Amino acid sequence: MAYERALVHIRDLAGRVRGRGFVADRDSGTVVTTHEAVDGLARLLLRTGDGDTRQVRAAAVTPLPEWDLALVEAPGIRAEPLLVGGERPPGTAVRVRLDAWTDSVLLAGGPATYTATDRLHRVPDTVALPLPPGRLAALRLNAAYSGGPVVDSVTGAVVAVLGTALHCAGRAAGLAVPLHAAAAAGGPLAGLLRRNGRAVPGFGADLTPAGLRALTAATLPPVPGGGPGDGEGNGDGTADALARFEAGTAQVLPLAAPPGAERALAVAAYAARRQDGGGPVLWLRGDVLRDGDHSLRDALARALPGVDPDVAARVARDDGRRLLVVLDVPDTPGGAPAARPQGWTAATCAWLRAADVRLVVVCSPGLRADLAASHRLDLVVRRIVRAPGCDASAGEAAERLREAARRSVGTGALGRRAFEALFPAAGGWGGAVLGEGVMRREGAGYRFVDGEFADWLHGPHLDLDATLTAAARGAVPRDRAGTVVQAVLHLARRAGTDAVRRRLRPLAEALDAPGDPGWWARHLLRAVPLGLPEAAGLLAELRWLADRIGGLALPVGAFGPVFWRGLRLPAEETFDLLRRLLPADAPGTGGERFLTTAAALLADVPGAGVAAVTRWLGDERPLRCGSGPAPGELTVATAAQALLYAHRGRAPETLAAVLAGAPWPRAGELLAELAGERVAGPAAGQPAVPRAVCGRAG
Repeated sequence: MAYERALVHIRDLAGRVRGRGFVADRDSGTVVTTHEAVDGLARLLLRTGDGDTRQVRAAAVTPLPEWDLALVEAPGIRAEPLLVGGERPPGTAVRVRLDAWTDSVLLAGGPATYTATDRLHRVPDTVALPLPPGRLAALRLNAAYSGGPVVDSVTGAVVAVLGTALHCAGRAAGLAVPLHAAAAAGGPLAGLLRRNGRAVPGFGADLTPAGLRALTAATLPPVPGGGPGDGEGNGDGTADALARFEAGTAQVLPLAAPPGAERALAVAAYAARRQDGGGPVLWLRGDVLRDGDHSLRDALARALPGVDPDVAARVARDDGRRLLVVLDVPDTPGGAPAARPQGWTAATCAWLRAADVRLVVVCSPGLRADLAASHRLDLVVRRIVRAPGCDASAGEAAERLREAARRSVGTGALGRRAFEALFPAAGGWGGAVLGEGVMRREGAGYRFVDGEFADWLHGPHLDLDATLTAAARGAVPRDRAGTVVQAVLHLARRAGTDAVRRRLRPLAEALDAPGDPGWWARHLLRAVPLGLPEAAGLLAELRWLADRIGGLALPVGAFGPVFWRGLRLPAEETFDLLRRLLPADAPGTGGERFLTTAAALLADVPGAGVAAVTRWLGDERPLRCGSGPAPGELTVATAAQALLYAHRGRAPETLAAVLAGAPWPRAGELLAELAGERVAGPAAGQPAVPRAVCGRAG
């Protein structure tokens, strides 16, 4: 067994064997052994399996005679630490090292007596190890076996320490001290076991903080720049929001972030830093969710095979660092929590509270509002019912809040009489709603304090058709935009995307209109597709919009690369939209470009991307150069050549196959370029055509 190299042999200065032990903490070199192995020694020798020998003074020994245990500090000792496991039930199969490794089982041993050199000690609890009669006789008072680890036969974790000076009347078995029972009262052994769990990975029944970090680290996405200190990107306040969340009491933090956006990268960098600092972070992609899930806990169970999510949460909590889950759902259609069965959100919030787990959701702007408001409302209701003097139930409080939203949907303000009817002073309603910061007085009425929460509550109650008609005339104040967007997203969840298309289509005609009508058209046509958990139902409208922008009939304006990148669409559809938009690129004007967005997407999905970008090779529309048209040879097709050439190493077989089957001359040009490069490499001083295209296109 590997334990031979992990055992530490203990002798006195005369070379006489006193016992065994094992290292539990690499940093301090602390060896766990029995008190009987070191009892009465002013100095002792520690020898590892590979011959490393250390002389240790008695001052380095922490005696625990009440448990027949001792801790010996030997910094730098060359022995791998062993994992200390948790409590084991009677009947657990174990192994113990005598002359050879011997199989046994754990049985309840009860209290025992330890005979030290100076006095007797009453050991509160032991475990018994049934052994063959010959082995049992050899065990008694045999110093060579004292302090040996008793290990779980399945997991290999140390569960007890063998004692040879322990006595229990009528017990025909070997006795050992269960380490977790000995550490239950605290003290130096408890501290040692905490350090052991933080440093030595344990899994399954013996899950440790180190094991949990190892499991969660495997789920984290790579951080741009290669290290946890890179990609912090706090220009949008993401790092500050995460820091406040870490220090606060909220259970959920929804963050709106399109795929690949700076905010998403900042969350990944934060997760890496937190994990590196000892706080476990489990990163879940949205597609890990399943239709039959009761709550997020079910997805965690799949992401941590063999680990109960409640146990994982407890291990992290007991270590002083709560488990953080990041649910990344910006580009996974159908995987968003908004699409889960009714009750998923409530059940998830309940589990997060019970397990004391934190959740960050990286999602679309619309889903962010839905999650934040749902929480996702739950927090507001709890604050109201817990307010001093308030006689309310959670269900009644939630219903009154929704009714307040219905009555105030027109202007956002609830009249005084309506407020007093819904939240009377009697029963503590009014004081709770105002005192807990749910609503505030404003003029002659009352408004919800949290604007996003108010928009979400108001959305289902808005007369959407009348409002959109009025917005097309510019007759709706712009400060109602959040409510209107939430109303459209509520309609999409209730009636599907076709119902949304019928209402948004007339707005498209007003995109370039001046004043409020144009503003409303642009705002809704941007915010609604971004808020949908799946935007494929609006592809016809999105293609129309991309064609108008790419044809220079509409300015890019609010529909820049960030918008198109944030849509939850299949990659091939996103590439097609970027192709339509490419002639509107304006190199040299600063900001992100459609071409660089396409390059980033191609790097993320090279297989699907190569086939999609190859279809650009038949598009000879000219590109722009600076503020004017580019020279005639710079077209969408030559940009495609540049992209495919730059990423030629990512999916070379796919690239060669699609180019060989493509009917356009540009495909043949690029295929010949790649074939020549494969034979002779690029000619010195003769840059390839695709790289020249990249340079001239800015």
